[in-house]
Amino acid sequence: MPSTRNTTKPTKTRAADTFLTVDQIAEKWQVGTKFVRRQIASAALPAVRFGRAVRVRSVDVLEYEDRLAAR
Repeated sequence: MPSTRNTTKPTKTRAADTFLTVDQIAEKWQVGTKFVRRQIASAALPAVRFGRAVRVRSVDVLEYEDRLAAR
């Protein structure tokens, strides 16, 4: 008799689907939120607005860090 349970595997969350807040990034980098906001305002760090909330894709944070490390 065939099984009736769901056999589809859950999808893993991709890094591109993960968003960080300005506070989370500031804590990770050990800087103030003002620094992170300046990087967003200067377009050095791409950000997305969800209403009034500002979020940054984790992939964009990693790319920003890679660019700084390559200097």
